[in-house]
Order: sequence, then structure tokens, then C-alpha cells
Amino acid sequence: MTASERAVALRAAVPLSPSVTLDLQRRVGNRAVAKLVQRDAVTDVDGHSKLESRTAYLGFNPDAGQEAAKLKAKLGAQALISLYDADERANLAKPEDITWFIGVELGVPVGTDQFKVLETLFNAVNQDSRAHLADLAKMLAGAENDQYTLDRLILSGHSDGVAVWGEDRDNFHPGSILVERDLGALAQAFPKAAGEIKHIMFSACYTIAAVNLVTKIFPAVEDVWSYSGSSPDVAGGSAGHILGWERDTEAGQGLKKGEQLGTAALWTRAKGFIVGDPKSANFGEQWSSLRREWSDVVVPEAWGKQELNHERLNEIYSHLQHLLADPQINHQQQYEALQMKDRLVRLRYWEKVRANFAQKRADLIKAAYAEVGLPVPDFASMSRKAFLNAEADFKKAMEASGSSATAKKFYDEQLEGVARLTSEAVPNEWV
Repeated sequence: MTASERAVALRAAVPLSPSVTLDLQRRVGNRAVAKLVQRDAVTDVDGHSKLESRTAYLGFNPDAGQEAAKLKAKLGAQALISLYDADERANLAKPEDITWFIGVELGVPVGTDQFKVLETLFNAVNQDSRAHLADLAKMLAGAENDQYTLDRLILSGHSDGVAVWGEDRDNFHPGSILVERDLGALAQAFPKAAGEIKHIMFSACYTIAAVNLVTKIFPAVEDVWSYSGSSPDVAGGSAGHILGWERDTEAGQGLKKGEQLGTAALWTRAKGFIVGDPKSANFGEQWSSLRREWSDVVVPEAWGKQELNHERLNEIYSHLQHLLADPQINHQQQYEALQMKDRLVRLRYWEKVRANFAQKRADLIKAAYAEVGLPVPDFASMSRKAFLNAEADFKKAMEASGSSATAKKFYDEQLEGVARLTSEAVPNEWV
């Protein structure tokens, strides 16, 4: 039996303890699994070794398979596809699963800096987020080990310019990744592979602010396709945009100024933004205008003093995203804008937030309301004003009943957080 065959035979069917994992590594060899996906190198006309190009696609939403299928039809084996996989999610649930994955499947020696970076990353993200990151890590590992050149990367899902995520539904939990932290850690772990990525596409709304992040993470990137506003979904032609980007970047070509579709914002290292430049001629005035919009519209709507005006909220959110991507923004303004973004993206999708809260926190809600002796409200259909009133009623009843540990924990971590639209209480996947 070859080393590769032994690696397959020894792949964990159930979670393994760290000690067993390390013993398997010693028996199988740290690089055994990497050999499973090695291919014979092709050669150029001079007989020199030449690595084939690969394009990585990470699709977070339920309909991502339709985009992936069209990309696969065009590129064949050159397309490396990552879609939601419930089994892979389950196989990365525990610390020992992570140790096995990094040490055996990726073939990274335990105790090395590379192992520590990956271990820290996979333990930092929640379980839902690990499968896509694991797929990308395997893709990068292949390029790091000279199996191919990974020169193009597509991230498809929802976004706010800081994270990319997919909709959380029954039996579908794709998680969320932070562009700077998570992709940055993978680039640190696989620096050679990260240095090969030349073309990046975000098939996701409001990703213009992410351009500045990925151009720092991937030092050789030549161009980035992003969106300053809404991006199309599958029904709206997202696959067409992806294939257009693929055509423009094929064989090392770059994005063209004439490729202007919807709110697409195109950046090149040679010329900066060639389409959808976020730099404002009057940044100071734009920042002041945003602050006025925030005070006059967002604050009263968030606190239930006015009905939600989604069209107006979307306009303000788009304005905010442009300013976040503007190179003239200073650190204090950026901090404020990021705080605004986190709250506003959740307010824009209040109907989704309240429905997810009612469904996904149903057991916690039932137990907490039983503790304080109140009937469970219909959170799934509540306006902002009604929700804030329900929060106040619960707090009053909780304090009157002596603030049991269960009730107080629910209030502090859930009810108050949803009322304040915090990222801790309202995960990205709810919007």
C-alpha cells in the first residue's frame, strides 16, 4: 500500500484525539495527503515544467451551485469549487477534528508557525464558517506544493465589504468569513500560493470597501471586480458577470474599463479604480451629509420613532459604503463608519432579523419568558417600535421577579442585543 493509499485508509471516520492524530501523522507522513491530489506536471514547448492554472470559487448561498456549474462547464477541472457541505461542516466540529485536518489532510507539521496560524484561525471562527475556509486552505495548499498555479479567486455570497456570508436556512449553515482576518491568516499560512493570486472577483453586494483589504493580503493581485451597490443574484444574471470576469482575466489578461455592468466597481493595480472610483471630490461635505442622514433618518427609525423606509435606508447604506472605500477617510471616521455599517445592515433587513430571532432562538425565548411569567410575544412580525416595547416589558418583569440567571442571560445576550442591532446577537447570516 502506497503512502497515498494509507492516507485514504486512515482518514478519520470519527473524531480522533490529538494523540492519535499525531501518531497517524508519524505513520503516514506529513505530506502524504497532499500527494492524493498531485497531478503529472505538463510541460511547455521547451520541455520545461509548467504548472496548470486553477480558478478557486467559494459559493456561500443556496443557489451558488448554479454559478459553479456554469463556471465548471467553461473551465472543467481547472475550476476548484467550494459549496456548502453539511458533512464537511460536521467533520470540523471539535478541536481534534481541526488538528486532524491541518496535520493530516493539509500535511502541515505540528508545532510549526504554519500549523499555529491555521489552528488559531479554525478555532477562532464558528463551526459554520470552517468548511469553506477548509476548502480554500486545501486549494491554497495545492498551489503551495506546486500542484498547480492558483491565480484567480471568486467569492460569491452576501457581503458588507468586511465579511462574506451565505443565508442561514434549515439544513443550510454556510457561515461567514472576515475578509481581512480569515483570508489574511490563510495568506500568511500559504504565502507562496497567496502570492500567485492575480485576479479576484466578489460576486456580492457592497464589496467595494473590500478591495483595499484584498490588495494588501494578496501582494501580486493585479485587479479586483467588486460592487459599490447591489450585485445580481442568479436570477438576475450573476453567472453572466462571473463568466465575463473569467473571460477578461483569462490567460493573464486584465479587466477593461469598458466592462461596466450595474454597480460593478473595477480596480487595477496599474490604474486604481477604472470603473466606479469611490474617491470623492468633496469628501468632507459627503461625510457631513452622512452624519446628518444618520441623525435624521437612521436613528429615529432604529428606535421605532418612525416607520422603516427601506428605500431611504438603502440609499444611506450605499452612501456609507462609498465613504468607507474612499481613500480619504481617516482612522476615526473609518471606525465610526464601520460601527454605523454593522447597525445599518441589520436595520435594512429587520424583517429577516426578527423572523430569524423568533425561529432560531425559540427555545431560549420560551424558557426566559416562562422565568419572568410573561406570554411569549410574536417576535416574527414585530415592528421596531413593538420590539423595543417588548424588550422594556421583559426587563421590567425580570427585575420585578428578581432577575433569574436564565432570564438575565437571555436579556443581556439576546433580547437587548437584537434591540440594539449588535453583530453579537444578530449574526451576518440572518440578513
